[in-house]
Amino acid sequence: MAEIYLAFSLACAVSFCTGALVVFTAKWHSRWSADHPGSGPQKLHLSPIPRIGGLAVAAGLFVSLVDIKFATVLGERLPSPIGVIVALSVPLLVGLWEDLTRLVGPWLRLIATFIAAGIAYVYCGAAVVRFDMPFLDVMLAALPLAPFFLTLFCVGGVAHAFNLSDGLNGLLGGLATVGAVLIGAVAMRHGDMYVAVFSAALAGATIGFLFWNFPKARVFAGDSGAYLLGTAISLLAIWLAARNANVTPWLAFIAVLYPFTDTTFAILRRALQRRPIMSPDAEHLHSLLARVLSRSFGLKANAMAAAGIVAVAATFAWFAYFFASSAHHLIALCVLFAVLYSLIWFALMAQCGAVSEEESAPSARGL
Repeated sequence: MAEIYLAFSLACAVSFCTGALVVFTAKWHSRWSADHPGSGPQKLHLSPIPRIGGLAVAAGLFVSLVDIKFATVLGERLPSPIGVIVALSVPLLVGLWEDLTRLVGPWLRLIATFIAAGIAYVYCGAAVVRFDMPFLDVMLAALPLAPFFLTLFCVGGVAHAFNLSDGLNGLLGGLATVGAVLIGAVAMRHGDMYVAVFSAALAGATIGFLFWNFPKARVFAGDSGAYLLGTAISLLAIWLAARNANVTPWLAFIAVLYPFTDTTFAILRRALQRRPIMSPDAEHLHSLLARVLSRSFGLKANAMAAAGIVAVAATFAWFAYFFASSAHHLIALCVLFAVLYSLIWFALMAQCGAVSEEESAPSARGL
């Protein structure tokens, strides 16, 4: 337990201090790092804010990983911390280049996550080897390259999903914290101290960043933070299932439940609208919820919407903890969440449509 507390505390402290450095030096780097209001359909802030908070998360996580003496404290079967850092640095640096230049397209960022997954697969033992579904498991066993390409697909998909979820103050960090805590708690329950300590470090680094991002944002995670967190969470989930036969891989879906569901619906929505699947829009559930809440709560709606979504995700994660070995129970939770998401999304779309009609209608005073 001491290693877990140390990893969490060190990561949180380093992340907090790095976040403070980013915030208090903003006047010197905001020319390149600031995210300006109205720069995209999903932008809700009213003043320029640095979007390089991913540096804070990375600093906390990487320092914690290097400091913990994995090889001596946690025994054998350990992926190298240096290999993990190298893998995570690829999406971090590509995302940071996008944060500073706005010149890196989504497909290149996705390729960066594939490269990270490939490094982790080869050097760190991160491989999707089963689904706890007989026909899929037979296919994985029969096709030698299937685990490799499936690992790339899963890591890239989750990382991109986390990037799409970075739309409200505290939402990305809150969801990442929920995922890291769930994975870490299940790892502790099954005696996997490596994954538990790594998860604690990731949770600490994320919480240290959240001090500057929630409820009022003084820094954003940016693409660097979103792709780093998404890649790290996906690798942790893959390691947990690969290293522990009693943990179903479906726990990974619960760890990334909101980003996965929201991105799936976004892809379907854009396909039905015949728009590019990578094109941004303001029809994510979190964007709609903040818009509806803003009618009554004004600027507080941003943080309120994020807190509500994270609370729901945490509730599902709490239930999942007790069924970490049951694929059927976790599949049922995924289906339940998808149904709940659908009902809320359609209700919010109707509300936003009503709001738009009210705003566009001429007032009686003007007649």
